[in-house]
Amino acid sequence: MTVGKGPEDDILNSVPLNYNDFIKAMKGAANSPVTYKEECCFYLFWICKFLAFTSSKRVINYYLPIARCLANGTPIDLCSFVLGKLYRAMFLLSTEPKKSHGGPVWLMHMWAYSYFPSIAPEFHPTIVPWSYGEAWMHARYSEEVPSYPTYFKLFSDPSRKRSPKEFMPFEAKRVAALRVLLYQFIGASLEHIANYVTSQPLQQISLSGKKIGGDPSSQKFATAEVSSDPLISLVDIVTDRVAEYNAQLAEIAFDLRNQLMRSYQTNLLQNAAFKKTKESTPEVEEIDLAISTTGARPSGKKLIKTVARKTTAKKPRVIEATPDASINEIEPLADELNDATTLSSLIKSVGQEKQVLGGIIEAQQALEAEDQRIAREHEEAIQFAATVEAKNKAVEAERKRLEVKEEERRRRAEKAEEERIAEIERKLEAKKKDKDNVEKKKHEEMERRKRKRGGGEEEEKGEGRGVEKERRGREGGG
Repeated sequence: MTVGKGPEDDILNSVPLNYNDFIKAMKGAANSPVTYKEECCFYLFWICKFLAFTSSKRVINYYLPIARCLANGTPIDLCSFVLGKLYRAMFLLSTEPKKSHGGPVWLMHMWAYSYFPSIAPEFHPTIVPWSYGEAWMHARYSEEVPSYPTYFKLFSDPSRKRSPKEFMPFEAKRVAALRVLLYQFIGASLEHIANYVTSQPLQQISLSGKKIGGDPSSQKFATAEVSSDPLISLVDIVTDRVAEYNAQLAEIAFDLRNQLMRSYQTNLLQNAAFKKTKESTPEVEEIDLAISTTGARPSGKKLIKTVARKTTAKKPRVIEATPDASINEIEPLADELNDATTLSSLIKSVGQEKQVLGGIIEAQQALEAEDQRIAREHEEAIQFAATVEAKNKAVEAERKRLEVKEEERRRRAEKAEEERIAEIERKLEAKKKDKDNVEKKKHEEMERRKRKRGGGEEEEKGEGRGVEKERRGREGGG
């Protein structure tokens, strides 16, 4: 069990996000228990590198909610997640073919190669792959890459049969991996979950728990021996029963498919035989014995009452009554009636078979309708995505138009403000000039008054000196 729960903690705070540095930063100590943060980051690393194939080759927090659900034990539908990634990649490839959207498509290639070995390339003999994905990455075709008609013929051939093992190509590998994983859990607790720095090569760990190959630096990831013999036996029994049960289910499905195909072929043969018999059997007619044959002429006039409905374009045989006709001439007609009874029984049996065939055809039509519905929903999803993209483009264009309009309005407002400020400055300048002119005029007026006032004082002083001189003269004469 992991130690602690922290779904609200920011576990990626100040953590390097490229793969190697992320592993080094989040890996716990050798003997320490696996923490919630370590387990959650392991799931996030696994999703980004091996499931979602992020183009940045880094751990991104976009998939952190999925990693939290896995760490908390919350059930989550990863199949729909992977299928959604594949559909998104197909859509992006159809709209942006120059960009790289190959991650989910690579996963689809690995799945197809594993489940359809007839179209899969051969493994490269000179390398030891460290995972199934790497094994397919190095696989090569011996002659040439299969063409589209080859794939089309493979998937459209109704007579193609698959063995039960081909429906579960990873069954033996999965059971072996489950045993090795349980052995590692028993021998060294859950330390090995966090030790995902160096993954081990394929078939490098035997079912006894011993490492039989691989890099020496990864020796610590394998356990030498497992001491819990009863628990090991229990694990072996459980895994064997699971494998046997899955194999039985696959065999039952395979047998049902073969029975359905045989029944379908049998019904087709019976239907063809019935049509052939019906075409080769003449129409049955009977004579109305109540009609008197006395005086009848061999003029070709029919005295026959038709019983069966015409089923072919062949001309019906006509039995004509003549005056000398005897009852023995009608005996072959009774034999034909017996043949009609046999034919009626055959029609009933064929009708029952046709009901069964009709049920099969209805099931096939239902499957075809379901495929058409899925294709239609996919097309609607593509159209919806295109509509949303068009709406987004329209919104973006409207936003840009409003931005341009707002920028133009702001520019006009700034220009008007500048003109208003310039007008105010001109008015202030004119007022200042007027004020300066007024001040100048006042100053000139004051100067003129001062000069005028100064001339009058000089005259008064001259007159005063004359009066003083005359007074002194009078005093001296006296």
